[in-house]
Amino acid sequence: MTKLTESAVEDFAIKLFERLGYQYIHAPDIAPDGKHPERSRYDEVVLIDRLTAAVKRINPTIPELARQQAVKDITRIQSPRYLSQ
Repeated sequence: MTKLTESAVEDFAIKLFERLGYQYIHAPDIAPDGKHPERSRYDEVVLIDRLTAAVKRINPTIPELARQQAVKDITRIQSPRYLSQ
């Protein structure tokens, strides 16, 4: 019986997302000290430049201020208590 490993699950997920049209980028390449850094610190989870570009691509006709507010809302940490109201 084949042993299921974290690496096997990760490889499967990468291939699945690539088939859906996503591009795989090796994490160390976009790390703060990588070849093409996309974050200034390792604890930055959201890649703001990518998020901003995606919001603009998905919503090209809304005003820039609305897109900026959307990015702000997406990245704001909210308490689960407030999400259900």
